[in-house]
Amino acid sequence: MGTKHFKESSAKRCSNSTRQLGTKHFKESSAKRCSNSTRQLGTKHFKESSAKRCSNSTRQLGTKHFKESSAKRCSNSTRQLGTKHFKESSAKRCSNSTRQLGTKHFKESSAKRCSNSTRQLGTKHFKESSAKRCSNSTRQLGTKHFKESSAKRCSNSTRQLGTKHFKESSAKRCSNSTRQLGTKHFKESSAKRCSNSTRQLGTKHFKESSAKRCSNSTRQLGTKHFKESSAKRCSNSTRQLGTKHFKESSAKRCSNSTRQLGTKHFKESSAKRCSNSTRQLGTKHFKESSAKRCSNSTRQLGTKHFKESSAKRCSNSTRQLGTKHFKESSAKRCSNSTRQLGTKHFRDVTESRDNLYEVTLIIRFTSGDHGTLDDVETQSQISSKDEDLRALIHVYT
Repeated sequence: MGTKHFKESSAKRCSNSTRQLGTKHFKESSAKRCSNSTRQLGTKHFKESSAKRCSNSTRQLGTKHFKESSAKRCSNSTRQLGTKHFKESSAKRCSNSTRQLGTKHFKESSAKRCSNSTRQLGTKHFKESSAKRCSNSTRQLGTKHFKESSAKRCSNSTRQLGTKHFKESSAKRCSNSTRQLGTKHFKESSAKRCSNSTRQLGTKHFKESSAKRCSNSTRQLGTKHFKESSAKRCSNSTRQLGTKHFKESSAKRCSNSTRQLGTKHFKESSAKRCSNSTRQLGTKHFKESSAKRCSNSTRQLGTKHFKESSAKRCSNSTRQLGTKHFKESSAKRCSNSTRQLGTKHFRDVTESRDNLYEVTLIIRFTSGDHGTLDDVETQSQISSKDEDLRALIHVYT
C-alpha cells in the first residue's frame, strides 16, 4: 500500500494475486472478484479476466484504451478509458450512452449501473449517479481525486487510487471518510471498521477512529507516528510503526504502556500480550514469545524484516509494513501471499501462540518502573528485577 506492488493470495478475497494501489499495475486472481486478472488503477493499462465481472478482457483505467469482451458486463464492445470518448450501447450495462474514460467527462444513463451520470477514469473527475453502485458520485481512477456516493458501497465519498487522496463515505464499509492508497494520507470513517478516522499506508500518518478496532486514533505505518485509541484493542494510546515512538494504553492488549516501533525505545507493561519477550518494531528485528499472539517469532514493523509464527493470523508468511513487499500466508486472511505496507519485506511464520521465550532486554525494567528514555541502551542486555516485565527492544540507531 506504499509505492511498490505486492502479491497477495487470500482465501477470503484473492488467491495468487498481485495487487498494486500506487502507480504500477498489478495482477489479481480473486476467487470472489477476479480470476487470473491484471488490474491497474494508476496510469498504465491492465488485463482483467474475472469470472464474476469480466472474462478475457483487457481494461485500461489510465491513458490508453482497451478492448473488452465481457459476458457479464459488456458484449463485443470496445471501450476507451484513455484520452478519447466513445459511445456504447450495451444491453447489459448501458443503453444509448456516451462514455469517456480518458481526459474528458461523459454523461451516462444506465438502467443497470448508472443513470444521468458523468464518469471519467483517466485524468479528470466525473460525477456518477448509480442506482446499483453509486449515486451522485465522482469517481477518478487515474491521477485526480473523485467523489463517490454509493448506496451499496460508498455514499458522498471521494475515492482516488492513483496519486491523490480521496474521501469515502460508505454505508457498508466507510462513511464520510477519505482513503488514499498511493502517497497521500486519507481520512476514513467506517461504521464497520473505522469512524471519523484518517488512515495512511504510504509515507504519511493518519488518524483512525474505529468502533470495531480503534476509536479516535491515529495510526501510521510508514515513517510517522500515530495515536490510537481503540475500545477493542487499544485505548488512549499512541502507536508508531515507522521511525517515531508512541505511547499505548490498551485495556485488551497493553495497559499503561509506551511502545515504540520505529527508532526509539518504548516502555511496555502488558499482562495480556507478551511476557519474557524480545520485541523490536523499528529498524531491527526482534524475537517475541507471546502466550496470546505469537511464539518463537521475530517481528519487525519498521525498515527490516521479521519472522513471525502466529497460529491465529499468519503461517509461513512474509509481512512488510515499510516500502517493500512481503509474502504472507494467513489461514484467516491470506495464504501464500506477499503484502507490502512500508519499506522492507518480512516473513511471518505462525505455529502456536501459547509458548513463552526468554528474551534479551534493551530497556531496563525495575520493580514498579517501566523504564524511561534514560534507560535505553543499544546492543546490550539489561536485567530486570521483575520477571513478568521482561521484554526485548532494539533501539533504532
